[in-house]
Amino acid sequence: MEKVERMGPSARHSFLEQVENLAKEVCQREGCILYDLEFSGGSKGRGRMLRVYIEKDQGDTVGVDDCANVSRGLSFYLDSDESLIPGESYTLEVSSPGLERPLRQKWHFEKSVGSKAFFVITQPLGDFGGAVANQKKFEATILALTETGLKLEVGEQELEIPFSVVTKANLIFEMTKGEKK
Repeated sequence: MEKVERMGPSARHSFLEQVENLAKEVCQREGCILYDLEFSGGSKGRGRMLRVYIEKDQGDTVGVDDCANVSRGLSFYLDSDESLIPGESYTLEVSSPGLERPLRQKWHFEKSVGSKAFFVITQPLGDFGGAVANQKKFEATILALTETGLKLEVGEQELEIPFSVVTKANLIFEMTKGEKK
């Protein structure tokens, strides 16, 4: 299985920047917001996939029609200029980022203040004053954003960690009492 390339700001390929701009345009036209994109697979072989994640503003739910409309609109552009995505054929997939969505950009974290998330960081939590010194994977509540990082509540402790040490972050879905499954 080939590694999925995460489309964080430092990992963007030039062709994906062009695709991202087109996707933003199509999403805006369809009343959606481009949440993220990721590309998996190499330049040759099977399994090449362009995943486009969309959401609605104001907490509205993304529906099947939204995904279909964005997919059609983006396919039109991508099919009319096959040089946009180099290499062999690929599959386009458009969906919501899901309840346990990845957090990759600052605005993802801003929208998630007050929510619980799972984090993987490059340095031990102890480097930032964490009680469990060598812990690099943990759950925390996002309290706020700072200029350079995040203010988190880990257990009973408030910590500040820089964005530069976060390699992965995903929201944790918590069903509240009274909600249906």
